[in-house]
Amino acid sequence: MRTRNRAPQEKMPDEELSRRILFYGHLANLCAYGCIAGAVLGVLAGILLQSFTAGCTIVMLVIVAAVFLIQLIHAMQSSLILGQLGDGFMAALHKAFGPQPEHRQWPMSDELARRSGLFPEEWESASAHGSYEGSYQGIPFAMHNASLIHVWEVRGPMPDDPHNTRTCSETIFKGLFLVCRMRRPMAPEPFALPGEFDLAPESWKQQLQRAVDARALRISFRGDLMFAAFDTDRKIMAVSKDIDPKIIDEYRRSFQDSVDMMKDLMEAVAQNTELF
Repeated sequence: MRTRNRAPQEKMPDEELSRRILFYGHLANLCAYGCIAGAVLGVLAGILLQSFTAGCTIVMLVIVAAVFLIQLIHAMQSSLILGQLGDGFMAALHKAFGPQPEHRQWPMSDELARRSGLFPEEWESASAHGSYEGSYQGIPFAMHNASLIHVWEVRGPMPDDPHNTRTCSETIFKGLFLVCRMRRPMAPEPFALPGEFDLAPESWKQQLQRAVDARALRISFRGDLMFAAFDTDRKIMAVSKDIDPKIIDEYRRSFQDSVDMMKDLMEAVAQNTELF
């Protein structure tokens, strides 16, 4: 199958990039205000038509359309930032962890999450929004901004109603998921790390948690792999949402901060010289 080589985006000065980012931000705000105005008009239309159903339908259509447009605008804004600054972002990752392998060993998947043995809860779907696979001090690893979702159906009280069921979902886990290869196999099946597992003056588990500001940590081993799931709001390969678009260097610094967090985590992993 022939693939097209997409032409790289022409790089623009920081001032022009800042104006483009601000434009998308203003556009998203305009959609939000339009959503409020549309919802008010929907309520008024329902009153004038003396139809509660018509008013609710208009309000719902306006809200759905506004949410879709806002998400589209944010996606275009993110694409612009990545297209203009992505080369620098990738250079920072390559410098810290080397380039990603052509064929990745541990892409985020349902199979990988179940293989870890870390999530006994009921769930159906595992995904990642941002992943990197590389090596640090000779330790091969993969990091993911991971989510696990549980989806189920709830039946209403009227069994003959064709719209009797509704789909519900719950996020079982959202945080960082880490896979590392150890120097030697530990066990063929997953097993949990004991609560008191001190291989350094300071608890290794606490070192790992501090590196990514994690509220909780799950660890297991299988064969020569270590799996860890961090309950944290920190993300890899990300920039802060609170950046002033007028200062483009803030995007570069924010992304470098996420790279430094990855390095801090892998540095903490490497402290366990018995395994790594």
